[in-house]
Amino acid sequence: MFLINSPMRKARILNVMLGRGRGGLEQMYIHYAEAAMRAGYESYALHDEKFAYESFSKKIFQTTLRQYSQFDLMAATRLGRVIARISPHLIVSHGNRALRLVSLANIFCKKNHITVLHNYRIKNFSHLHGVIALTEDLKNLAIQKKFPESKIALLPNFLLAPQDVGTKEQKSTLVFGFMGRHVPAKGIDILIEAVKKLAETRADFLVIIAGSGPECAQHTQRVESARLQKHIQFTGWVDDKKSFLHGLDALIVPSRLEPFGLVYLEAWQHGLPVLATPNQGARAIVRHGVNGLVAHDMSAQALAALMFQILHDRGTLAALRRGAAESYHAYAWPGCAQNFKATLEKFMASAE
Repeated sequence: MFLINSPMRKARILNVMLGRGRGGLEQMYIHYAEAAMRAGYESYALHDEKFAYESFSKKIFQTTLRQYSQFDLMAATRLGRVIARISPHLIVSHGNRALRLVSLANIFCKKNHITVLHNYRIKNFSHLHGVIALTEDLKNLAIQKKFPESKIALLPNFLLAPQDVGTKEQKSTLVFGFMGRHVPAKGIDILIEAVKKLAETRADFLVIIAGSGPECAQHTQRVESARLQKHIQFTGWVDDKKSFLHGLDALIVPSRLEPFGLVYLEAWQHGLPVLATPNQGARAIVRHGVNGLVAHDMSAQALAALMFQILHDRGTLAALRRGAAESYHAYAWPGCAQNFKATLEKFMASAE
């Protein structure tokens, strides 16, 4: 449990996230808490007691909440006590469970509450003071749900760590990578089929798939059945993303659904171009031929064509690497600091 400084001279921002995974939403919750502190606010972070998280800055006040569902009234009561004690100027919820429990707790606290639209599954936010949309597509979703456009702010995902391109050695075998969960939305089955088609050309390449999830065994079996072990390796979950990304030549994002994958920014942070299916996130931020390549459709054949292009045109690969490294700066701190602070200030000012 955190202690509250007195007197408080800074605006207090409380970020709430109640998931237990290790995906992009959870990572952005950490980034928001860190960014609030860097922007000069008193930053508070509240998460589930079983959330396995990276170390926060010591300047961020942290606490945990035991909760079992988004309808856990006892948890909402406990959360209400925390909110009353902090008395934040702004609560930022991340994910449906946090949105729901904060809303329940806030019935009596009546604090300024906004949520971040990390994906298309967010619902029941019409009562909120405002929402943050990662992309124009998510903003349009909120508008379609009759949420006032004046209460919507556009704020893309961002990274706080400095750029680390590393040294890319020229090698005969090109290494592609994937990072993500083994779930249908991530399109690993599309990637495996693309590798199968590319292997028929006798090209020299390797795809390393990092991640875990419910379909991991199914994907491993598919690779073995197609005898693709020479071209595909599974590493499980990767904690050291830096080392993993430094060993790649390009990152593949074959997702069927990807609102704004943090993985795009992580690739550019390390100077890697992205080869992507035409999912929502790719269409929003990947500039075809500049910082990556976007397939013309969701098929394995279209994705294989992008990989083939990179394999047989190292000049294009070199140009894409330069574009990827340059693109990172638009989504990196401190370049995004002004937009971040202006967004929070907008919602705090409109509540006064």
